[in-house]
Amino acid sequence: MNLKLVIPRDPLIFRDGKPFTAVPGERSKSLIFPYPATLAGAVRTRDGTNSGKSEFAKNRIEKLKELKIRGPVLVELETNGNIKEWYFPAPADAVFIQKENNVNLYSLSPLNTGDRLSNIEDGLALVGASENIKDKPMSKPPLYWTWKMLQTWLENSADIQDVKPAEYGITGLERETRTHVGIEASTQSALSGALFQTSGMEFVLAQEKLSHSRQLALALQTDAKFESGVDFLGGERRVIRWEDVADKFPSYSDKDMDKIIGKIKADKHCRLILATPASFEQGYIPAKYKEQVKAVALPRYQTISGWDYDLSKPKPTRRLVPAGAVYFLDLEKVDINTFIKDVWLQPISDDVQSCNDGFGLALLGTWDGKFKKMEVKHE
Repeated sequence: MNLKLVIPRDPLIFRDGKPFTAVPGERSKSLIFPYPATLAGAVRTRDGTNSGKSEFAKNRIEKLKELKIRGPVLVELETNGNIKEWYFPAPADAVFIQKENNVNLYSLSPLNTGDRLSNIEDGLALVGASENIKDKPMSKPPLYWTWKMLQTWLENSADIQDVKPAEYGITGLERETRTHVGIEASTQSALSGALFQTSGMEFVLAQEKLSHSRQLALALQTDAKFESGVDFLGGERRVIRWEDVADKFPSYSDKDMDKIIGKIKADKHCRLILATPASFEQGYIPAKYKEQVKAVALPRYQTISGWDYDLSKPKPTRRLVPAGAVYFLDLEKVDINTFIKDVWLQPISDDVQSCNDGFGLALLGTWDGKFKKMEVKHE
């Protein structure tokens, strides 16, 4: 599969599905990050457009749906256009806690709470901090971790005192708000009451000096073959550029992954962390690994719908498990080598189309399989 970059020229708008009508003062807000289906649609539209024409090859729709997309993943670019840094969603088993004068990072793990403390179905364990923590989570923690910091966490998710959150990654993409007004075609003057706003996502990390600003982009793997060049993406058809790059997704076979993979094989347990939202038929449990799941660190679900251009009707609404969700798995009864190959940055969603669209890309981290004792304090 080829690695392609989406390099935005403008702030991009990824609509959240809320109505946006011609009402004075209406506001259109963007999602904080595009769903995989958005990029899958962009890839298939570009691949299905006849060369040199603006016509879409409708007779290729079924074949285009079979094209595979892996991503998107946030990246930072060098000045020459190569990938400088990979950013992955923050793992849900990591919590930054704001102390009075510093910030501590706590690891969440399965807890041994006894038989009657939890009413979670399927016998799953509660996930939490083993230490009794009274302080509140940090208000704006890093939402996207650098690959280096995430690798360290995948290898050893331990509590760390007095951390610098800015070293872990970025808090998200900046929003850019634009105010618009409707124009009367005959007079080229403003229409009364036709004032509205749009909010898009900036793919630039601003610095004090403009020359030091850092360019962000979206990276994805696909078996689609189309030329690089200018295109449009998202709401209001904002301008982007497609680029082919020689870089590759981080691989489990890379030399610096030896410790992580070796420990997973030795412990016969692991953590599975979603790098993109996943679609599962049984709520938040992946059908493929239902028997292996022992506990889950789960953020609030996300809702997705959309418009089916093939059938000319809305798509059914689905609930997705968000990126960053962490599954604690027992691998005693599986072929671990095959499991790692099938899971590492591969889609693990239940249905084929969601997998083709890139839903459910996963990373793997270590877990020793032990359930920690929960600290209880009586006051």
